[in-house]
Amino acid sequence: IEFKELNKEQDYNQGATFEGKIYIDGKEGMVPSSPGVTTDTKLLKDIIAVNNTNIVEDGTEDKNIRYIGPNETVNNYIWFNCVDYYVNQATAPYVCEQWRIIGLMNNVETESNGTQNLVKIIRDEPLPRTATDSGGLSWNNKDTTTGAETEYGKNDWTDAELMYLLNPNNESHTLSNTTANNSLYWDSGSGQCSTGQNNTLSSCDFSTTGLKNDTTRNMIETVKWKIGGWNSTSSTAKQFYENERKTTVYTGRQTVWTGKIGLMYPSDYGYAAGSTCWSTNLGSYSTSCYNSDWLYIKDTYQWTLTPNSSNSTGVFRVSSSGNIDSTVAYYAYGVRPTLYLKSNVKILDDEISDGSSDHPYILVP
Repeated sequence: IEFKELNKEQDYNQGATFEGKIYIDGKEGMVPSSPGVTTDTKLLKDIIAVNNTNIVEDGTEDKNIRYIGPNETVNNYIWFNCVDYYVNQATAPYVCEQWRIIGLMNNVETESNGTQNLVKIIRDEPLPRTATDSGGLSWNNKDTTTGAETEYGKNDWTDAELMYLLNPNNESHTLSNTTANNSLYWDSGSGQCSTGQNNTLSSCDFSTTGLKNDTTRNMIETVKWKIGGWNSTSSTAKQFYENERKTTVYTGRQTVWTGKIGLMYPSDYGYAAGSTCWSTNLGSYSTSCYNSDWLYIKDTYQWTLTPNSSNSTGVFRVSSSGNIDSTVAYYAYGVRPTLYLKSNVKILDDEISDGSSDHPYILVP
């Protein structure tokens, strides 16, 4: 601050204050300025183009554009679920989570905005139950007393306990007369969630890992998710993709669910391994395929969204050995929330953010 007229009395400046945010153009650690201040931005979906070895068109009728390849080569990281999107993540990485871009999915049906081409993202790591418990979560652990056909769970995503946990407007949900899975992830809450057979519940705390604010929630599109099933792991990524969008399901199951947060599909996992594996059945993925698949997590079982249509309990999972198989819905496995961002979501257009794990793309709400 410089006073130009030093020969004048300056008493009127006593008690004056000012505030602002610093924006360093083109330097390490660049962050967006305050809302309402112009910065260089671009649509997130505009960064996804078929222009390098790790971004390709998947060959489906929708011509989706996907990130493929081994984990260490794929620069598809993004800062998401932030306490504050205007804080330098290089110095305060705890403020945001690292998520990853699956790709640009075409012809996605939304609840109220028609059919759009939307960016699909997934949490980089599975959700922990609490800050000190990294145990998994049941897909759906209902038994015959709570609406399932057997004691092994129910493969109906529209009535799944995990769906109630991840999505909004379920605050009053109960399981076996206990308030549980009641939008705890969506609301960043703590309470009871499903972790085992016959309605078993455990303490869960998503106060630091759930969705942190409405800024994040408002970026998530409400989508008509395809939840068609299939009955065989002897299928390629394309065969899974086609059947996920068809109507083969167990008796009485739905084929479409409208909501905010789901899980990856078996086809998402299969395609991420790259085109050399696209002719391989997902149930037969061996070292060469899962080691080239950035969605694979060593020694970790991961739930997918797709039910096994041949029975009332089966759901497909990514196994710890890297292939796709089917198991009963009550088991507690890794859950990686997956969602579609609204089409108008932007990122900072700078010289630093390149989608690497060191410099994820920075969202500008």
